[in-house]
Amino acid sequence: MPYHRIYRPCRKSPNSGYNSWVYLTDHEYADSPFNYTHPFVSLQKDIIDLFEYVEPADKNLKTYSYKIQQLLMRTCIEIEANFKAIFNENIYTIKSEDNWTIKDYRLINISHHLSSYKVRFPHWEGNNDVFRPFQPWGEEKKLYWYQAYNATKHNRTKYREKANLFNLLSAFSALAVVLSAQFRDESYEPGLISFGGNGCDTYYGDVEYAIGEYLVMEYPDDWSDEELYNFEWDQVRNESDKFRKFNYDAVVR
Repeated sequence: MPYHRIYRPCRKSPNSGYNSWVYLTDHEYADSPFNYTHPFVSLQKDIIDLFEYVEPADKNLKTYSYKIQQLLMRTCIEIEANFKAIFNENIYTIKSEDNWTIKDYRLINISHHLSSYKVRFPHWEGNNDVFRPFQPWGEEKKLYWYQAYNATKHNRTKYREKANLFNLLSAFSALAVVLSAQFRDESYEPGLISFGGNGCDTYYGDVEYAIGEYLVMEYPDDWSDEELYNFEWDQVRNESDKFRKFNYDAVVR
């Protein structure tokens, strides 16, 4: 059975392509997913608007401004909201929600393999167009962009240089990863039909896009056989317990 808000591919089978995405469209899979995907799409529009003034390029990564700081704040607030939703719809009771911090949210890397995701910006000048925003968690390190967010949140004048393009795009990539790790490319926009993956030959190659069809998303390929989903959706879709809850408490203990 799939977990709430945890996207994973299925073991190879005659119906694995269908089974690997259709559960994302079930109303019990996640509470109000549109409330999480829509802010991302809105943020993406503002990021692309920013590119009209600051070109996405290696030489501009240290560029900073109050506008970039505002976008960094919005982005990280959305990341925290998604982390809270994942905990709330699964099992994490060691601390009350009011006391959850980024140290707690690090557990989500275990269930979602966040550190294995790669994000590429399609229009870029230079060689640094690929972001792995959660790679530090895979190396037992802190998230540099989240530290920048905290620093500028508490003293934006003193740490204004940390509100730079590199940290903003790292955080924005992180938000794309967190959403993809829950919903793949499903935006839950009214009227849109999910086809469970959009890999195709385009100008940018045979790629898959994140929600909003702008960022190129490379999904993890390091799932163990035990972690892969193994179910026939047509057999479980009408069951009362078709979605499991991931036990983060057990991971801590």
